[in-house]
Amino acid sequence: MTASSFSACLPSFRSGESSPRQYLERCLDEIDRRDADVKAFAFLNVDAARAAADASTERYRAGQPLSPVDGMPIGIKDVFDTADMPTEFGSPIHQGRRPDHDAAHVYALRRGGAIILGKTVTSQFAIVGNGPTRNPHDLTRSPGATSAGSAAAVASGMLPVATGSQARGSIIRPASYCGVLGYKPTFGALNRAGCLTPAKSYDHLGALARSLDDLWRTVRHIAEVAGGDPGYPGLMGPVEAPAPRTAARIALLRSPGWSTADDAAKGAITTFAHRLSDHGVEILDGDSSREILTYERLASEVPAQWETLSGYENRWPLQSYRDRYAPQLHPGIVRGVEKSETISPDDYRAVLSYRRSLREAHAKLKPVADVLVTLAAPGSAPAYPDSGSSIFNELATFLGVPAVSVPVLTIDGLPLGIQIIGQMDDDYGALESAAFLLKSST
Repeated sequence: MTASSFSACLPSFRSGESSPRQYLERCLDEIDRRDADVKAFAFLNVDAARAAADASTERYRAGQPLSPVDGMPIGIKDVFDTADMPTEFGSPIHQGRRPDHDAAHVYALRRGGAIILGKTVTSQFAIVGNGPTRNPHDLTRSPGATSAGSAAAVASGMLPVATGSQARGSIIRPASYCGVLGYKPTFGALNRAGCLTPAKSYDHLGALARSLDDLWRTVRHIAEVAGGDPGYPGLMGPVEAPAPRTAARIALLRSPGWSTADDAAKGAITTFAHRLSDHGVEILDGDSSREILTYERLASEVPAQWETLSGYENRWPLQSYRDRYAPQLHPGIVRGVEKSETISPDDYRAVLSYRRSLREAHAKLKPVADVLVTLAAPGSAPAYPDSGSSIFNELATFLGVPAVSVPVLTIDGLPLGIQIIGQMDDDYGALESAAFLLKSST
């Protein structure tokens, strides 16, 4: 039986009617039942997980849980260090690599009593290529990349929450394809220490979950213990999970990629918007708002600008890997390094200048609309091994603003997310809007 949300089970833990160990066993049963086909995990540490669950059970019996995540089974994307399991970055170059410490967010979770059950599959260096993971809704379909293992594990009911990272579309797109909540916070809001990431100015630590309560419980605890990246204020917001915040005005963005989206996908989000309009929500777009149209035109440059930003920042250490291990690298990484060597410091400075201008334009939309939404992906999950396009995800990643994929649409029985794009450091507001869309979909 698929484990229900962790938050919903807390009263039974406190009363003794159930326990973290029993919850973990339900997760393990689902792993036994489904992971041979879904292939979400790179590694499992079952014995240690059971020992941690037993210790958590005793704390609940004594009325002394360590934190809001005490007893929660969690998967960690295999780009983050774990002291008790290999961290291989989806690459044969690092096969068998054993860190001697935990990444900052893993440390925070363990300190709060969370159960680090396993490492989830990722693409090579979380950049390119397909792991073995399949979409749990249809095993012939892709779960996306590169947080595909995390999305598939959560969607299958193997875990309530798993961590992910996004330097392009690696949280939002898998969440959309697999039909779960995917959350990419404001840049720097969650501490990335313990992750090999060449993308210094735009890679984000985030999470995927079936429950908004579980999602917020996890990320807020990480922020409380580990903070954000050095130099950033970190994730902010109340302890309570975000409740639905009614939006008076929603902007439906024709963000970069709109012209490439399936007609069915554009029809699905437009129909959803009309349903909101019938309930008194004002729907704005580039046809009705000059400010939105101006912003869309400026944002249309993001895909080309992202390529320059990514190429320049990804040179190191990928150049060294190319020079030493080219046969073991995905051909896409080798091609990307070669292309990046044509990018000059002046090219990079121009991208940073454009990003500052785009951030200013994005902030000016705050009084125009309460919520900015677009598609989370151009359509439902493509056939494996095609991992799909990230073009709808580059905008929020490039800006560094929060984004949430909310699983409220379907196309021919397959999930598709609506993407909320928030304002810098207003992560709680973006998640309140996600709660509103979830409520409006029922």
